[in-house]
Amino acid sequence: ICSGDQGLVLMRTSSWDLVAEVKLAANARGCAWRRDDAFLAVFDENGYVLVFNPNGVQEAVSEEALAEVVGCCSFSRPGGLIAAGIPSSGQVRFYERNCLRHLRSDFLSSAKRMSDLSYNATGSLLALLDEEPKRLLIYYFSNYKWYLKQDIGLPDTVQSLIWDAENALKIRAYTNVGEAM
Repeated sequence: ICSGDQGLVLMRTSSWDLVAEVKLAANARGCAWRRDDAFLAVFDENGYVLVFNPNGVQEAVSEEALAEVVGCCSFSRPGGLIAAGIPSSGQVRFYERNCLRHLRSDFLSSAKRMSDLSYNATGSLLALLDEEPKRLLIYYFSNYKWYLKQDIGLPDTVQSLIWDAENALKIRAYTNVGEAM
């Protein structure tokens, strides 16, 4: 559980037992667990990437901070890369698990104001939720470059995206009242 306002990360087991409580120096701006729950990536308000293990021990920190605020992030399903979305510019930046930049993959999406991003189960597709206008952008990676595959208009009530864990090509959009679309 990441509490952006408090700068607090709570690590819990599947039965909700508290494992660790990590106080960040600054507010968390985005966080994402790797699929196997072995690592948690957190972006603080100063633009640094922090990676923690499930016991709350910091494993890595990025060498330099991003100048822009990160609004959303996602671990690729195979666990290789952390994607960071910068809402104001539509830019997506990538980091290795050890917080080093993965420069070959950075790209500028067509999103005007990104609010969510998520890898599919295989890590081959990356979905972005754009707020202006509300739409779903799906990108695929080929020959060291990201390409826009689909641009789908959505109702204004959609707030988040979640890929199906078993069907890598199925994505669900959730509204502000928790309804799946």
